Amino acid sequence: MNLFFRSTFIGFVFFVVPSLTVGAENQDLLRQADSLYQVKKYTEAFQHYQELFDQNQGSAAMLARMAFIKEGLGDYSNALYYLSLYYNQTSDKKVLSKMTELAEKYQLSGYEYSDGAFIAGVAKKYKYELLLLLFFFSLILTFYIYRKKKHNEQPITSAIFQMVTIACAMLLINNAFFQDYGIVSQGNALLMSGPSAGAEPVEIIDKGHKLKLLEADEVWSKVIWNDQEVFIRSKNLKRI
Repeated sequence: MNLFFRSTFIGFVFFVVPSLTVGAENQDLLRQADSLYQVKKYTEAFQHYQELFDQNQGSAAMLARMAFIKEGLGDYSNALYYLSLYYNQTSDKKVLSKMTELAEKYQLSGYEYSDGAFIAGVAKKYKYELLLLLFFFSLILTFYIYRKKKHNEQPITSAIFQMVTIACAMLLINNAFFQDYGIVSQGNALLMSGPSAGAEPVEIIDKGHKLKLLEADEVWSKVIWNDQEVFIRSKNLKRI
């Protein structure tokens, strides 16, 4: 029994959910920003929203408004960036059409969506709820296995379900079901064949493209471009 309890609880250690919230000390700032937005003082409103965003504060609605402001200013790459963050928080399918519209208008790649991507997005949004559900399911299995063993029975099927449940939880914790992406934030971004200034250039691309992110450090990010692994300066890529 001790072994099963130990494996169960070790498999379900998780941390604080990293999402945008508004602390009590920033409620007034958000209200002020919303008031400025309502009277169409978009530049001033965005400055307040950006201050909140830099502190990992705010709301999904704030991200949508930041995207609207950036689109109005012609900054389509940042508009897509904030829309992508909004979608990550809400899984709102309606915003996909807006991103597709902008991508088609500026001939940008990486914004094709599938049902599989949508399911992965929902799973990412409810990651911690799923972990909690798996935890309780594993707890039930643990008690069931214990009772079986008390009666000298071998609960092989239940043990298999237990290990599968823990494995799924560990995969969720380590984001194995999710793919990271980044949006090119600078125009004329240079793609390289290797993580070095001396590597061979592959292509120069415009801002706004959405790239599948494989690895990243402070200097270089390894991404997929046209089914090819290439490298881009991390400062030219905004992770979403």
